Amino acid sequence: MARTAVSMSILGLMSVAFTVSFVVMIYPAPISAMLGTVVVLALIGSAAMIVVGTALHRLPALSQPQEVTAIVLATGTAGIAAAAAPEAAGPTALAFVAGATILTGLLIFVAGRLRLGALARVIPYPVLGGFLAATGYLLVMGGLSVALDRHVALWDLPGLLAPGQLSLWAPWLGIAVVLAIATRARESDLILPLGILLSTGGFYLWL
Repeated sequence: MARTAVSMSILGLMSVAFTVSFVVMIYPAPISAMLGTVVVLALIGSAAMIVVGTALHRLPALSQPQEVTAIVLATGTAGIAAAAAPEAAGPTALAFVAGATILTGLLIFVAGRLRLGALARVIPYPVLGGFLAATGYLLVMGGLSVALDRHVALWDLPGLLAPGQLSLWAPWLGIAVVLAIATRARESDLILPLGILLSTGGFYLWL
């Protein structure tokens, strides 16, 4: 019982951390005024995903927010923020995310009922590798954008070395690299949550 409670607490902590991070990435600076409301809605959706996924999955599994989904949605909301009027950008982005969520849920449900999961085996390896590489690039750019509170692309990287810019993103990139190395060097489910807790505590202690 105690081990189950600890595991549930760790998974809950990770879900909250990932959900908030993804929401900040999905809603960039021009539409971040709705961030408080969207974080609450995202946490409710994340909790529903965990409960429904755990209850309905045929195998022992736990559904959590995924970075690939966040990147796809962030690409769409960035286009909305650039094209829509400032007063309409936030509600439009929220409607876009809600519509994409409903459509994705329906597609996954239909795919599950028709047992189409085996189709993933026929995806060519270069296609899968390219998709993962593009996802990694967008995640790094999204993380830098969140740290700097502005959109960052590949051609902006030289400007990140300017005076006053390095201290805004280098510590977070350093922490990410340390966590990535630590999780691969040691087989333990506690490394990532403890790393997040220590990083968060260290940030507020530094403030």
